[in-house]
Amino acid sequence: MTNSEARITRLEAELKALDQELAAVKQQLGQVAQNQYAATGGGTGSGGDSGPMQCTLSGAIAASGGSPGGPLTNQTVSKISGGAFSIVNTAASVYNPLPNAIASGKVCLVEQNADGTFSIIAVAC
Repeated sequence: MTNSEARITRLEAELKALDQELAAVKQQLGQVAQNQYAATGGGTGSGGDSGPMQCTLSGAIAASGGSPGGPLTNQTVSKISGGAFSIVNTAASVYNPLPNAIASGKVCLVEQNADGTFSIIAVAC
């Protein structure tokens, strides 16, 4: 086996391992969502969508530092239902009440606020 063939074989094994890790993270995120759904009484709320929803941030969002900061706007929020996602809002305003800033591209669990905006409640690693 040549060096190139050995590297390709090693990279294929690494990609397979990463794919398995990603599947495990997705499963964990689904479990967190199910737990959150159960904790919120099965999604009953104030007439809007509530319960576990997710948003992949299209930009970085600053930490609030304990006071409301500005939202990240025009975000797509999806409802988690039966292992599938359905879009709830494609122009959502998302707030970060957490103590740390969150980078663009991060997948976050969000809950709908009474005013129709969303707040991040958890961030996937």
